[in-house]
Amino acid sequence: MKNNKTIYLFFIIIYFLNFTKCNDKIFDAQNNVGDWSDNYWYDVSLKKTTIPTSNDNAFLSLLKEQKVTNYKQKAIANNIFVGSFNLSTIFESKYGVSASLLQVYDQTSPQEAIFNIDGDPLENPNYRIDIQTLYCGNLCTLRTLGKHFYAPNASVSIYGAVGWVIQDTLVSGFYLDYTYSLLLMSNATMIVENVFIDLYSSWNVIGNSTIVINNTLNKFIVQDGSILIFDDSKISIYNSMLLTGSQTKLTFENSIVDFGLVNLVPVSKWIDNQIIFINSKFDCKHQITVNGSSKSNLVLIKENSMVTFNDEIEFDGDSLLGLYNSKMTTNKSLLFDGTSSCLISSSEINIMSQFVTSGNSMIYVENSTFLISIPEIPSNMNRFFYIRDNSLLQFKMGSIGILDAHLLTSDNSTLEIIDSSMTIAQESVFYNNSIVNMSNSTMSIDQVLNMMDSSIFKVVDSVVKVTNYTSFSGKSSYVVANSEFYVQGQYYDFTQDINGSSIFNNSLLSVTGSFINTGNLFIFYSNVIVGGEFKNYGILVTSTTDYVINGTFTNNEGSNVVIEFGSMKIVEGEMVLENKSNMTAYNTSITIMKGSLRLESGSSLSLLNTQLFNSFGEVTTLGDIIINEGGSLRNDAHFVLQSNVLPVNNTGSESFINFGTIEIIGDSERGIQVLVPFVNNGGNVKITRETSIKSYNQNGGVLVLDEALVHSNEIITLSNSSLYGIGTINSSLSVSDGIVGDKKSIGTLNVNGELKSENGEFIFTLDSLTNSTTINIGKGATINNSTLIIRINKNYIDNLLNSTSSSVTNSTQIFNQTLISYENLSGSGFGDIKFNTYDPVNGEEKPLSSCYSASSSNSGKNFGLLVRNDACSNGGNGGNVGDVDNNGNGGGKSSLSTGAIVGIVVGIVGLSIIVGAVIFFRNRLPTTQTLKYKIKQISKAQESQTELTPQ
Repeated sequence: MKNNKTIYLFFIIIYFLNFTKCNDKIFDAQNNVGDWSDNYWYDVSLKKTTIPTSNDNAFLSLLKEQKVTNYKQKAIANNIFVGSFNLSTIFESKYGVSASLLQVYDQTSPQEAIFNIDGDPLENPNYRIDIQTLYCGNLCTLRTLGKHFYAPNASVSIYGAVGWVIQDTLVSGFYLDYTYSLLLMSNATMIVENVFIDLYSSWNVIGNSTIVINNTLNKFIVQDGSILIFDDSKISIYNSMLLTGSQTKLTFENSIVDFGLVNLVPVSKWIDNQIIFINSKFDCKHQITVNGSSKSNLVLIKENSMVTFNDEIEFDGDSLLGLYNSKMTTNKSLLFDGTSSCLISSSEINIMSQFVTSGNSMIYVENSTFLISIPEIPSNMNRFFYIRDNSLLQFKMGSIGILDAHLLTSDNSTLEIIDSSMTIAQESVFYNNSIVNMSNSTMSIDQVLNMMDSSIFKVVDSVVKVTNYTSFSGKSSYVVANSEFYVQGQYYDFTQDINGSSIFNNSLLSVTGSFINTGNLFIFYSNVIVGGEFKNYGILVTSTTDYVINGTFTNNEGSNVVIEFGSMKIVEGEMVLENKSNMTAYNTSITIMKGSLRLESGSSLSLLNTQLFNSFGEVTTLGDIIINEGGSLRNDAHFVLQSNVLPVNNTGSESFINFGTIEIIGDSERGIQVLVPFVNNGGNVKITRETSIKSYNQNGGVLVLDEALVHSNEIITLSNSSLYGIGTINSSLSVSDGIVGDKKSIGTLNVNGELKSENGEFIFTLDSLTNSTTINIGKGATINNSTLIIRINKNYIDNLLNSTSSSVTNSTQIFNQTLISYENLSGSGFGDIKFNTYDPVNGEEKPLSSCYSASSSNSGKNFGLLVRNDACSNGGNGGNVGDVDNNGNGGGKSSLSTGAIVGIVVGIVGLSIIVGAVIFFRNRLPTTQTLKYKIKQISKAQESQTELTPQ
């Protein structure tokens, strides 16, 4: 109250100076009521009654309590004093006033000055308030009514406990200075211009009132403890800073507040105060700083208020911003520092520039929309959003956050999203131990998000969509639990921290873009759907998780994947194990539906209690497959095996089952080892080059040897199936109701062990003397009730006939060919023999012409085919193949009827007509058995030859 005492002293000096210069006139009305124009004035000096002039001091109620009116003319005096020591006085003027001073005394009794102006002072100067100083003291009231309180040169100072009451009028043109009391306005307008305003006051502005402050002196100060209330009103402050003191409170309810530009020092400072907006509109065009030492330093915006900060606003110290059911827009930076905090509830906040939280500040957003965006400013310019220095930014209870600015989070700061949604619309960086916590929320990462240093990304019961680029580096990590995580863009984990890890638990990971892992990734109780690209360069451990691959899953060079208690379905995509990478599956099922699996050279796939099932897909292996006793391979489609299939413990309970097509392709440097039981159930198996097989059992289907060498310690068993091609079986061969040989492959089949045939069928093709089918059996052969089919090239027979026709005689031998060799023979032999010619062009087959006779010759271990020309041609000149003379003229009859044995040689022939190399391998096979062979039918042309019986 120091300023108050100074003002009192000032007015006392004025008072005594006026007494020395001016006449004093005292108003003394009968019945205590009178008008200024009535002759109730007593001149103390002249001792008579005269109306005051501009040279007089006019005292109202100096002698008694009374009411003085001014209804007839303008009140004129040098100084006007209202009230006395213990006397209450009312001064009411409907005209203007002209005086140097109008003072409503600061006394112990209530005093009141009323300006109820009837006319327009701008049109008639008699209605102007031409006062230089208007002073309202203690227990005094200044009341303005009427049309317009216009005091163009007045300096108004109000100190009274009641203060200035403005009702249903316009107040303008004055200076408002050193106000210590209550301002009451209702349905009124007050305009204050060009003055320094310093309030120790309480204001109550209600009922559609308006205050306009246009202050070129730049300051509007609300001192300690002041209270300003605006209800259903409007206040505009132009070119003036609003400076608040401690314990002040400004409330704007149902009001419009407009803070304009400031020319000199453009910063309003709100310190240790409360500024409250209730269902109001606030537009501020200059900078504001909010600071305080306690949480009582509050800016509260609530109940459908709309607040716009067009310049920077900063909250520091223990200041607090509260936004409830309202909307706030900042067109420049919004800063939180110190231990300041912000609570945004059921509201919308739009930040069109930088947003900074630092120094342990905390931001809470609940059930609100939080937008950081500057559409007109490119993203690479001044658009930053800082969370630093242990700060907290929290979104919760249905909030919507749109961060269309560069988000930089650092120094142990935290971004929390709870029951809310968040959009990262510009590049965001979390570093130096920052944290992102999500719970029951959604996040769309539409621009670059980088997690660095030791930052952590935690997602619980939430949905995250990565539509752009997200990366983790350094020692950063992520934890996703009970959530859905969609990677539609690019997601990179570059951490490679041997002590750190990232986790998906009980979640959905859907990848339609690119997911790259170079660190340690653990996936538990989850579902992984890969429609794009999933690449592992680090360590991937999966437990109780199901994979569906429609894109590409790659385990890159040197990387490791472990999958247990789950499943992997390659639907239409591809899984690739690159060079030196490893994948271990335990208690898992791997199904290739329409996709593909490829193991590159040096890779390995371990199937531990796991089945790999190729249903309709494609499998190519250049790396080894390892199977334990509970593991298995099953192929129903196409499988290219160029590597080993190895057991863990070699128990024999492992299995490799084929229902489709398998190509076993070796190279020139190494063979292939399939050291688990192999079963071909009606499928096709083609073996090229050298292959070692633990056991091979075939029930239906085809085994094709393409110049292959097949090793096995067990009998190769074929049942109701076929064996085609040429090569060597370094084992024994058992054929039951099967076929050995085909009509396309011509060459040598070597069986280094024994041959057993039960109801089998053997096909031999003779293309020429140097190109024919042969079977070399290293040990014994047992043949029971089998069938022999011999096919000879039609053109070959014709050529032989033509070349020998000039010297041919009856039963001239054309050729002798060895087809089968073995150590010994046993069994009932061939129950059926078919002998045909074939056309090498169209494949047409016909029975052998009756112009030829066929017989066998036995020389120990040789059994040969002899074909003779029986001189079918007319006149004894022989005939072509197919010429038959039923009468015996011009041609001979075949010595063997169709179906007779033609050309089986037992033993090894010393001729060079056997084509094909026999590859000798170490002798690990069963002992030799006796080959039994029987000729069932002999033609009449060879009656001199004895029937061949088993040796």
